[in-house]
Amino acid sequence: MKFFATASALVALASTALAGPQGCISTKQAKQLTSQFSSLLSQSDDYMSTGKAILAKDYVEISDSIMSLTQRPLGGVTFEGRDAYLAGLSHSPPVQGIETIGVYVTGCSKVIWQWQFNGVGSAEYPVKGFSLFTTNRKNQILKSEIEFNSVAWGQDISQLPCGDVEQSAGGPPSASGPPAATGSEPAVASTVVIVA
Repeated sequence: MKFFATASALVALASTALAGPQGCISTKQAKQLTSQFSSLLSQSDDYMSTGKAILAKDYVEISDSIMSLTQRPLGGVTFEGRDAYLAGLSHSPPVQGIETIGVYVTGCSKVIWQWQFNGVGSAEYPVKGFSLFTTNRKNQILKSEIEFNSVAWGQDISQLPCGDVEQSAGGPPSASGPPAATGSEPAVASTVVIVA
């Protein structure tokens, strides 16, 4: 009889461990969240309602990739607040060709979404990147930390002066690099800053 009681307790303990701690995001929930975020970026269906459901009101986005494309100092916040993010998204073209490479849960509240966007601007170069989502207990995204191939993105939207760059054997590129920041964001900034 003691054996069955001990075995039952071990089975209960094992099933609790497999399910994960209460309040933590599961792999299934993480995949659903990244799918919803993808539909938000592609502006499919009722994307504004989706955004209000999956983004916490005090949502924050951080991305040096975006900051570099918009010629702003690195290390800053790209968006602060769900409403500001959704307003920026509503003035930007939808991201097309979103491909999920992987979704990984780490810790209790973090999700890594590895992705590739195949339809940015001219779509000449696929843009690969990662988004690290920090979620709350409602499985809403509190913070996105995003990094991606900003050179490919810049080339696809014709924002980088690299199209005519030729490299001599062993020498540096002949282009002088991106233009100096003017203190105001370029006109294409709203296209850039809404990335995953």
